[in-house]
Amino acid sequence: MNDEAFQRLIKKQILECRWSDIAARWLSFLPAIDPPGSPPDVGVSDVIGFSTVAATIREYDQTIKEEMPGLREYVFREGVYLLHKAFHVTGCAENGVKRGYKTWAINDAYQASLFGAKAILCFCGIALAELNSKAVLVDIWPKEHDTNKRRRQKLRLPADPAIQFTRLNMKFEHRHVWAIFQRLLNVFDMGVWQDTYVRALSRVEVRDFAKQRNDLHYKNYWWLFDDLHEFVIDPSFGVHATNMEESLVYSSESDFSLCLSLAILRMAVLLFEDICGSTNALNSEIRIIKDKLVIEQHPLYLTAYPET
Repeated sequence: MNDEAFQRLIKKQILECRWSDIAARWLSFLPAIDPPGSPPDVGVSDVIGFSTVAATIREYDQTIKEEMPGLREYVFREGVYLLHKAFHVTGCAENGVKRGYKTWAINDAYQASLFGAKAILCFCGIALAELNSKAVLVDIWPKEHDTNKRRRQKLRLPADPAIQFTRLNMKFEHRHVWAIFQRLLNVFDMGVWQDTYVRALSRVEVRDFAKQRNDLHYKNYWWLFDDLHEFVIDPSFGVHATNMEESLVYSSESDFSLCLSLAILRMAVLLFEDICGSTNALNSEIRIIKDKLVIEQHPLYLTAYPET
C-alpha cells in the first residue's frame, strides 16, 4: 500500500471525536498494573481471541467490528508502558545533550518521540497490531455517523461500540505511525493540548519526523554536528522556555527531534493526567512519572514545562 492509499484509508477509518468522550470511556476499562510500572504480559496481537477475529477478515483493507473482552485494557496498558519508555529515552537524550553528544542525542530523541506518539495513539484508542506479518489497524472506540436526520452530518461515539479491526496488506513502519498521529491532530478535539503545538505538528511533512534519525543511520558519510571526535557542550541546545512551537518546524541541522520528543512527551502526559484526574486506580503509575521529574533526569523538559 503506497502512502497516498494509506492516507485515504485512515481518513475513512479515523473520524472526528472529542477526547473528553474517550477519556470518560476509559474509566470503565482501566487495567490493574501490578507492580506499578510493569509491562503488559503480552502484546495486543497476542491477546486471546485476537488472531481468531483478525483471521476472519478475508480481504485486505476490509473492516469488521467485533467485541473482544480484555482488549481495551491491554491497549491502555500498552499506552502506559510506552509512556514510561518515552520518559526514559527522552531523559537519555536530555542528558546526552548536557554531556556534549548532541548528535546521538538527536537519535535518542527521535526514538522517544516514536514511543510517545504510539502512547498517544493507544490513549486515543488506536492500536497497531500484526497478524502473519501483516498490519491490523485496531480502533477501540470507533465512531459512527449520527442516525438522527437533523444531525446526519455529525459523528458520535456509540454507547457500546464494538472494536473495529482493519486488515492491511503491509507492515506498519514509522511513517504510518506519524501519518496516524497527524490524522488525530487534525480530527480529534483534544481540549487539553495547546493549539500552537497541534498546528505546528500538523504542518510537519510525514517524512520529516524521522529524517534526522534516518540520515544518521543510513547516510554513511553524514554526521549532524561537530561532536564526532570530541564532545561539544552547547548550553543553549534544546533549551526552549518560551518558543517550543517555533522549534517544531523541521530543519536538518537543528534540535528539531529533541524538541519533538519534549513536545510529544508533554502531550502524552497531559492525556494520561486527564484520565488520572478522574480515578485513583492509576495513582501508582502517575507517581512513577512525577518522581522522574527532577532536574537531574529531565533538565530540558522541566525548562520547557516548569509547571509540571
